[in-house]
Amino acid sequence: MRAYCQSQRGVISIETALLLPAVLAVLLAFFDITRIHLQYSLLEHAMRHSLRVLIAEDWRKQPLNIGIVQNMIVRNSYGFIDRVDVDITRYNSLSELLNVDEEEEESSRVFRPADPVFRVSATLTTQLEFSPLAALYSEPLVFRSTVIASQDLLFD
Repeated sequence: MRAYCQSQRGVISIETALLLPAVLAVLLAFFDITRIHLQYSLLEHAMRHSLRVLIAEDWRKQPLNIGIVQNMIVRNSYGFIDRVDVDITRYNSLSELLNVDEEEEESSRVFRPADPVFRVSATLTTQLEFSPLAALYSEPLVFRSTVIASQDLLFD
C-alpha cells in the first residue's frame, strides 16, 4: 500500500497542469461571450429607450438627428458598448417605407400612418478580446438593431 501511494504522488499535479489551461480557456470564452451578449442586449435597450424619449418630441420642428440618437444610445448603454454607428432614413409615409403599390394600398385595410416615418438602425461592432477564441476568430462581430418610429403609431 505504501509503495502505491508513493507512486501516485505527482499524478495530481500533472493532471492539474494538463487540465488547468483548458478550464481557463473555457472560462475566458464564457466571459467573452457573456460580454458580447450584454452589449447586444444593452444596444436593444438603449435604442428603444432613446427613441421612446425622442418620439415624444415634435419631429416637424426638430427632425431626428444621428448625433442626438447616437449620444443617447451611448449614454443609455452605461458605457459598455464598444462602437455604435447610427443610420436614420426618413420616409414620408409607412407606405413609402414598405414600397406599397396604390392597388395594394386600396385593397389593404391596415392602418398606415401618413406622418413621416423613420427607420433608425444602430450597428454595433465588437470582437472577442479575452478568450483564446480571439486568436482563431479575429474578424469583428457585427449586430444590427432596427426600429421603425412614427408618432402616429405611438399615439393612435
